[in-house]
Amino acid sequence: MKVALRLVARAENHIFKSEISDAENVSAGGFSLCLHDSITEDAVVEVYLSGKKTGMRGKARVTRKEASSAPRQKLGFQFIEKTEDWLLQ
Repeated sequence: MKVALRLVARAENHIFKSEISDAENVSAGGFSLCLHDSITEDAVVEVYLSGKKTGMRGKARVTRKEASSAPRQKLGFQFIEKTEDWLLQ
């Protein structure tokens, strides 16, 4: 299953970074996707469905980061919190 997600990361200085990407391998417990912005392993992001005006669907932690010199990095995320209206339960 593929779905467009918007991820929001809060930096230490309270500046928000937001990026929309198509998630792959979406499951009840997590997802994987590629991002342009660099993000550290163990970073926590807020997860939103792209195009939806409703609130956050959960928070997820980066659990896998593939080393690559490509402009987009492939990352694996695992939910640490999620709402009842996430795509899969």
